[in-house]
Amino acid sequence: MSSNRLIERANLWIQQFKNYTGNANEAYDKEKAKLEHKANIGKKLNDLHAKILSANESAAQEKDIHMKELWQDEISSLTQKLQAIESEITSMLLPDKNESIIMEIRAGEGGQEAAIFGMELSNMYAKLCKKRNWNFKTFSMSFSETGGLKEGVFEITGKDVSYMLAGEAGVHCVKRVPKTEKKGRIHTSTATIAILIEPEDIEVNLHEKDLKIDVFRSSGPGGQSVNTTDSAVRITHIPTGLVVSQQDEKSQHKNKEKALKILKARIYQKKLQEAMSTQDSKRKQAIGNAKRNERIRTYHFLQNWVKDDRIENSCHDVSSFMEADTLDQFIDSLVWYFLEE
Repeated sequence: MSSNRLIERANLWIQQFKNYTGNANEAYDKEKAKLEHKANIGKKLNDLHAKILSANESAAQEKDIHMKELWQDEISSLTQKLQAIESEITSMLLPDKNESIIMEIRAGEGGQEAAIFGMELSNMYAKLCKKRNWNFKTFSMSFSETGGLKEGVFEITGKDVSYMLAGEAGVHCVKRVPKTEKKGRIHTSTATIAILIEPEDIEVNLHEKDLKIDVFRSSGPGGQSVNTTDSAVRITHIPTGLVVSQQDEKSQHKNKEKALKILKARIYQKKLQEAMSTQDSKRKQAIGNAKRNERIRTYHFLQNWVKDDRIENSCHDVSSFMEADTLDQFIDSLVWYFLEE
């Protein structure tokens, strides 16, 4: 959400608290306390904006180099506080419930470099989950010859994860010189991310007659067997043709349980997409074919910037972004982008 829209929301909360009236009782006191908390957050936002504006004016007028640096430090400190308040406002507008999503990361165009980028993205989201106190659980990973990620399936559980991560679905594009490139040429590669909501309120019924379940021995890199029992599971949903394989666990039962969870999420997503496509094609959560011209975000390592193609946000520190330090700002903006559509 833009700063102006955040300020509008803050001022609305301040006005709602000023205008709140009612009979003094327990319910009234509780609602008033909630409004007062929102109003105080709104006042902090306005106060920080005013301080940053004043500090920028002072820095622009200051002729002493040392004093100018001090003003820049002050502006940086105030901006960090402002970003924290903006994140808090965004969080306050969401439903405040614990939920789970399944994130699928796949290497797209670019061969080995695409797989390396896929692995970097999975590490980035693991770091984001740690910062946000979300649980990041690996369901399955398949690797390239160089140790990159060809495909990874992860479960993320925490407060409002479906709202916060919906905007990460799509084609992510990386531009850089690979380590194996001898002539210094910039290569463009892609990785796709799908966000699948684990169904809760909407029930997805799986009938035994609709499932074809195969068991086999799990295999590692190069196809060698890593288990002496048939613990790996492949489930085919006959009506939709969807297939899920799971072999990470040593127990066949646990692999089947994980595979069914992923299958349910994919069926739910398929039904959701079919319903949404009749209303508004823009709102489809399909991730496309991993073509470079379908990208939602570009990571340019050589020029040291990350830019989202849907919003105005850009970051001029790729390393910081991949550490999930500035990813938060993109996520907050994307939450508002989708809420306002």
